[in-house]
Amino acid sequence: MFKPVKIKFLRSFGLTKNNKFKSFLINSYANKRTNFLEGGETPFAQKKENQTEKPNKFLDFEKRRLNKSEISDKDLQFLYKRIFHYLRESNSNRLTNNHVASTFFWVDLLIDKLGIQLDLHLFINLIGLSKTEEECVTLFLLALKAEKNEATGKLESVLRLPKGIKYDEEFFQKYRKLYPLDIHHNSLILATAFLHALARMKSSFTLPIFREIQLAPTELFSNYHNAECYNCILHLYSKPPNIDLGIVNNLVKEMNKKEITKPNIRTHTLLLGVIINGDFSEDTKLERVIRMIEEMEFTDVAFHNKLVSNLIEQGQFALAQHVFRYMLSSTNLKPDSVTYHTMISMYFRLKRPEQALAIGKIFEADKTQQVNAYTCCLMIEGLLQCGKENEALKLYENALNNPKVSIEPVFFNSVLAAAGRMGLPHLVQRVVKDLKDLNIEPDITLYNTTLYAYSQMGLMNEAEQMYKLLKLKKLELTTRIYATLMKGYFRLQDQDAIWGVYKRFLEDVGTNPKNPAQEMDLLFLSFALLSVKTRDQLEMIFQDYLRLIQKYIEDKKDNNNYFEEHSTNDNINDEQLNNRFLETIRQNFKEDNQDESNIFEVDDLKDLDKDFYKFDTTGKFFTDQQISPEAFYYRIFRVALYQRHTEILLQLLNHMDIIATKKGYNLYLFSTTIIGYLASAGRKRVVYFFEILETLLDERKKKGKNSFLLDLLSNHFIFHLEVFATKIVSNVRIENYLKLKREETGNSEYSHIPNFAKIINSLRRK
Repeated sequence: MFKPVKIKFLRSFGLTKNNKFKSFLINSYANKRTNFLEGGETPFAQKKENQTEKPNKFLDFEKRRLNKSEISDKDLQFLYKRIFHYLRESNSNRLTNNHVASTFFWVDLLIDKLGIQLDLHLFINLIGLSKTEEECVTLFLLALKAEKNEATGKLESVLRLPKGIKYDEEFFQKYRKLYPLDIHHNSLILATAFLHALARMKSSFTLPIFREIQLAPTELFSNYHNAECYNCILHLYSKPPNIDLGIVNNLVKEMNKKEITKPNIRTHTLLLGVIINGDFSEDTKLERVIRMIEEMEFTDVAFHNKLVSNLIEQGQFALAQHVFRYMLSSTNLKPDSVTYHTMISMYFRLKRPEQALAIGKIFEADKTQQVNAYTCCLMIEGLLQCGKENEALKLYENALNNPKVSIEPVFFNSVLAAAGRMGLPHLVQRVVKDLKDLNIEPDITLYNTTLYAYSQMGLMNEAEQMYKLLKLKKLELTTRIYATLMKGYFRLQDQDAIWGVYKRFLEDVGTNPKNPAQEMDLLFLSFALLSVKTRDQLEMIFQDYLRLIQKYIEDKKDNNNYFEEHSTNDNINDEQLNNRFLETIRQNFKEDNQDESNIFEVDDLKDLDKDFYKFDTTGKFFTDQQISPEAFYYRIFRVALYQRHTEILLQLLNHMDIIATKKGYNLYLFSTTIIGYLASAGRKRVVYFFEILETLLDERKKKGKNSFLLDLLSNHFIFHLEVFATKIVSNVRIENYLKLKREETGNSEYSHIPNFAKIINSLRRK
């Protein structure tokens, strides 16, 4: 029996149920014992003994190549586009162990089975997805011109590899002959993709192959002689642990010899990394950075701004200051507003408001630049964060009276948000009064920000007044407004009030709004979930969750977000998983059995307490907080455990692979977290873990339906489950379990206890 995942994978390319082309692919690939899903380097593995192959009514794939008359050009073009889009998305979101197939699989599919010649962009994407040096080099050679050696009868690439460089010669010989030998991609983007892929792997092949390309016929590799190819090599030898100053110096000297290879901005960025990460004194680093800047033949303010930002991100504040001073003193290079804002932010971050104010004065005196509302907002918020409230108020008043500063609603937005974050209600009231005095008509954003400020400070009466005002003026009530109210009550730990906001949202907006801004999101549902006290409430939230998850399932079908199913026989770091599981058990059994524990600890909810109102450098207001699907899944799983809602729990277990692979998360590590929640469900609930296992095993026995959770436990956690069961048997938690079950069922005689030994034996026999 062949793994259904392969069929599922091919169906994800959108091939219709009655499509002859799909049938061909399924028969050709799904019913061969391939190992591409397990990351094998060869396209096909040997068939198992006595394995029968599903008949192919269209063609015998083993005996003859594809007869293109069986497949329409439209089908070929459609599949090609879907495959190309998938490879491009995988390349741009490179995720460890998340590629559905090896690159060799795609070459075999496209060239041999479908007769599609690989173009430049397909080669680039496949090289970018390579996992080994040999794989990368082999793909690169396939993209180059080849010649037949009459003496040996073998094909040879025009690029002669240095000794010791390995590639898959058998694969090269098989597939290079399937398209014209004179096809040759002389492209800069292919060269940089190839060299960068090797550098990413920290391959020792990188420099020798680059040198060989330099010696190859110029007419074939003319586009490979440029600064970007040198930068790929510098990328390898300019970063720890491969820093080699000798190689870096030689490469830079070579680059300076020709105009086409002259160092560019990227080169200098890499050299900056060498200086910063090098084992030099601070004075030497400063001297070298300044000398590098002076030697540049271009005056690019954007580059220098990026340079300053990079230095600040790496904690090189002194170097950032010196670069800024150099820009001030330079005749050809002057700071712009971004430079000033970056330096002001840096000094406030360092809690040095005097220096930040000094930069502000230099900015104001610079006749080539204009102080704007964002500058004032930055200064005011920075002063408030440094505890300089009086100075902030004075600056606020000066900004209102400064004719050079354009006072717009966004200015008040920023001050209101800062006042809310710092807990300054009198400043909020002052801003609201000034808005009235200046006859500035608030827009929807100002109302939102004011509501946010009150909510941040826990002044929920005032926040509710703003909500009523929004309704009275018939302004758009977005989901984020309700989430802001919920956040305020969350800080006050008022569960009933949070649930009240949720119910209000359903009354005002409903579950299927036409406006996207009014659709529920996981942030909104996360706050609502914290207010759940009863099963009925949980079921309402679960229905909302299902609507959102349905979107992910549709994405899986329609938007090329391909999902990978997993085999629990793959290599897994058992020690890491076991340590997590044992730590969970240890923490669970040190709990006090007298009282109920909280569903969530403080650390579990940190992401909900983040500030989700932001202002960018243009003064534009936006919200950026998102709750990831897996984070919400953890929470609703935990609440379902505490409500002992078996039906919801079983449905959630069926969603485990969808959630885990939505963004490439490792399903095994994700699953152990869920197992941890099952195993540490709190006082009086720990036996419930085995009740769930018992239910899943019964379902498997009756319907033949397997579970990833059961597979994972069978293959990796049997011993620990035995330890776990022993601890439960010797614990008063069984009595607690029976007490709760009797209350839930209304049966005072209820006495069924999951048979721990039977459950473990069933898992062992799997």
